[in-house]
Amino acid sequence: MQRLSSQGGFSATEALICLAVGAIVVVVGFFVWHNHSQDSSSHQSSQRSATSYFIISKYFVRLPLTSELADLKESSPQPSAYNANDDSVSVLAPHLDAGWKCAADAAGHKAIIGNILISLQGTEAARTGFQPAASKKIGNYTYSFYPVTGTSCVGNADISTFTQLQKLFASQFGQLQSN
Repeated sequence: MQRLSSQGGFSATEALICLAVGAIVVVVGFFVWHNHSQDSSSHQSSQRSATSYFIISKYFVRLPLTSELADLKESSPQPSAYNANDDSVSVLAPHLDAGWKCAADAAGHKAIIGNILISLQGTEAARTGFQPAASKKIGNYTYSFYPVTGTSCVGNADISTFTQLQKLFASQFGQLQSN
């Protein structure tokens, strides 16, 4: 009698080919995943480092600055002239200092585009004749931006740059956030 061979399944060669194809798929998949995760993390870290902030550390708030506003700096909070309970922070444009005609203030600041008045809610003092260009309430405080009026100190500094900075800062002010 003759024996019939009825083997089922794969031969050793077919199994090795399937194993090799599977290994190639795994290796290619790993490299694609690894390169994608590196691109994402470097993109996120470059976005984080590219963002500059206007920070009022005493109140734990910050304002992300656009590239046009990135040169602006903040002064330390000082007692407000309008209410003993309030503080004021000057918004400084040091890149305009060279053309500034007026003398520096007591802290040595020259090119001031505006002030942020920080008031405990319920104690806000009205600045007679002035309305803030922008306000935001965060926690128990109201932050109000008042642009400097008049351009007599601007001097050789570009007046259009000065007023544009004020407008851009006021429009960005709504992005003020707690740290």
